[in-house]
Amino acid sequence: HGAGRFREAVAGYEAALAGGLDTPELRNNLADALRLLSQPEAALAHYAEALRQRPDYLLALLGRADAAAMLNRLPEAAEALAAAIPLSPEPDPLRIRLAGLHGTMNRPDRVVALLRAVAPGGPDQAVVHNNLGNALMACGRPTEALAELRAAAALLPGRTEVQVKLAHALMAAGRPAEAAAACAAALATDPECWPAWHNRLLALNYLPEVTPAAIAEEHR
Repeated sequence: HGAGRFREAVAGYEAALAGGLDTPELRNNLADALRLLSQPEAALAHYAEALRQRPDYLLALLGRADAAAMLNRLPEAAEALAAAIPLSPEPDPLRIRLAGLHGTMNRPDRVVALLRAVAPGGPDQAVVHNNLGNALMACGRPTEALAELRAAAALLPGRTEVQVKLAHALMAAGRPAEAAAACAAALATDPECWPAWHNRLLALNYLPEVTPAAIAEEHR
């Protein structure tokens, strides 16, 4: 469509408003066009009016979330998504998205609650397991995090960052031998993965059967 088409759309919707036609659909469509023209502040005013007229308007709630996120107004975006979840026929993608916002806002307890509610077996299970594991770690629950990060690692076998996060959880759970093995798996994929090297050496220091000479050899 292009920016020109969106400008034409805005002009048309504004003319309709000036002519006395004011509906939730018109306000939402005008807001969508303004958002796509990178005018989120103006878009939010029209989403707000659409929602005043119809508080359960799903499309307007989703548009409001997008526009607020463009302005880095994350609490407002989260509020809109939370209101949209019970209205959506497919709520799980919205739960995952809202969990991401709460993660950015350092609210791991809310991330856990949202991702626990996601139905198992969906297309985003790897993301769910990984993000849930990270949130559980942030909540100081490494034993629970382990199950999630193991599942994420199984679904994402080539992702070194997942193996490193699994190693963190294993260390926090007092299992350094398994943490060293997780780092070794990451290094098998990427021998230059510095976080895996660092965490493997840290884990080896906690293993009584590994001598200081062997650890020094690892440094080479």
